Amino acid sequence: MATNKQVLEIVNLLAGVFGVEPGNVEAYIWALKEFDAGDLEKAARQCINESKWMPKPVEIRERAIKIDQARRRYWGFMGAFNESLGGRYDYDILERSPEWQQRYSHADEYNPEFDKDTSPVPEGAPALAPMAQGNSDG
Repeated sequence: MATNKQVLEIVNLLAGVFGVEPGNVEAYIWALKEFDAGDLEKAARQCINESKWMPKPVEIRERAIKIDQARRRYWGFMGAFNESLGGRYDYDILERSPEWQQRYSHADEYNPEFDKDTSPVPEGAPALAPMAQGNSDG
């Protein structure tokens, strides 16, 4: 859950980018504080890239909801994949495995760009067992 300060920082950033006064900041705080701060930052980034005018709270909410849903689906797929392998692997290693890339990378548009370790799978890491049939959500 985002703090009032985090929401205010995002709203002020957007207002600065769009060259407007933020208006009723309380309305933005009421509408947005229930979201994860990272999801709000991504939603704000989308607004900056795709909007011509300062977004209303509902526009930021719509984007944050989609980002939250995509993140939850992504980690649900990741959990199911790990469970199919006996639940014994670190998610960073799973994400970089060819098996994950082949089976699930297309499953969702979510890209966990923050806290992402893009280094190759460490040499000597255990090979992943094939996924059991029938454990797919898709």
